[in-house]
Amino acid sequence: MKMLVAISNYGTANDRYRDRLLKEYLAMSFGTDIVLMAEKVKDIPAHPNISLITGLPSRDPWSLPFLHRPLFIERQDDYDLFVYSEDDTLLTEANVNAFLEAERLLPEGMIPGFLRYEEGPDGQRYCSTMHAFYHWDVGSVAEYGGKLFGYYTNEHGALYILTRGQLKKAIASGGYTVTPHAGMYDMLVSAATDPYTMCGLKKMICLSDIQNFMLHHLPNIYSINAGRSIQNILSYNDLKKQIRAMEKLWSEGRVSERLFPLPQNLPTREFNRVFHTKVKGGITALAGTPPKRILSIGCVDGKDERHLMDMGHSVRAVPADGIIAALASGKGVRLTSPNLDSALKELDGESFDLILLDNVLQYFQKPSELLLRLRESAGNDASAILVARNLKSVTMYRKRKVGAARRLLGDFSRSGICFTDLSVIRSWIKQSGMRIDSIVPVMGRKKRILNRLTLGMLMSFFADEFIVKAVPSK
Repeated sequence: MKMLVAISNYGTANDRYRDRLLKEYLAMSFGTDIVLMAEKVKDIPAHPNISLITGLPSRDPWSLPFLHRPLFIERQDDYDLFVYSEDDTLLTEANVNAFLEAERLLPEGMIPGFLRYEEGPDGQRYCSTMHAFYHWDVGSVAEYGGKLFGYYTNEHGALYILTRGQLKKAIASGGYTVTPHAGMYDMLVSAATDPYTMCGLKKMICLSDIQNFMLHHLPNIYSINAGRSIQNILSYNDLKKQIRAMEKLWSEGRVSERLFPLPQNLPTREFNRVFHTKVKGGITALAGTPPKRILSIGCVDGKDERHLMDMGHSVRAVPADGIIAALASGKGVRLTSPNLDSALKELDGESFDLILLDNVLQYFQKPSELLLRLRESAGNDASAILVARNLKSVTMYRKRKVGAARRLLGDFSRSGICFTDLSVIRSWIKQSGMRIDSIVPVMGRKKRILNRLTLGMLMSFFADEFIVKAVPSK
């Protein structure tokens, strides 16, 4: 087994991590050649299996990782395995052997991939791949060769492995020979994800052997600040909870259940529901006192629901899907099925004071009809707290200008998402027989300062999100 490894190594800041990688690769039992890619000539460890190539494919320093493409194309017949890696992500021989085993099980067009983890200051592992709007695609979970696999929507792992056959297919697709570019991901990340996003290969994670498909991101930079980062990154323990949930749901034939399909055809997943959240103080403030019976629709990791429970409220929740539900369930949130019709049957006979819809309505084709249906189920005297992104904001304007996003946002039949701003939210509330009671604009610190200096009517351009409380019309 012969393996060619290309490592992107810009500057000197990561040299200590680079040297750790080199030591690991050279200790492998494969016949391994390593090519370091740098922006200029630099000192490298002296070894007959290590060489250096220099130069930037374009003026952008982030284009350096693309230097491995012509190298792999030129040597496509000389090796059995091809590895591209950033200089701070550790691949072990156990990882490579796990890849080879899984690759034999997967159908053509699918390729084993990896998740990255970090070691936090509390001694726990955190999965830095898993944060924000990234999530397990419930429709992708399947068994191949006795092992369970699933697709995770963040394809970035800072590293990929291709067999000779997979490399040839990627080259033949035309998506591998492109010039340095940014697209779904920025330029640096695109270099590591193009085989999945542009070459017809689907990255699948082996759930049955997850420990061998985790790569250590050596700097641990995303998990260093426990107050700001860890709460929005999935812990390894929570990952295992999700895997156990997938195994159970798969055995029961219910793994594909979800509350609503997610947006399609958009060039960025930032329009998706956020699955790994931070507690929103605006929700707590609008829920107020005394304690209420709250029905949460589209619950994800359960942070807000748990916070509301700690404030004395009683919470029942309909999860976004059965996989993310494992996180909310682990926090003690009482859940229903993610199927809305089944959930409402389970809730039949229960009444609620408040309905919480955190970034949910825009993923239904007729939001006001859904809100009306939920009011009828919860009790017509129930209030509602609605959270929705402000797609008219200054921040989102630039994202909306990205190619297809500008054309597709709001065309529900093509994208699966409704355009949202304050006026749209007002119309949904009015059509459902309610009226706005309170509005909390959510914005960054600089925007909050700016907002104090502007007219209230201009907040619609500076708020990234609105938290709105609606009450029944009199």
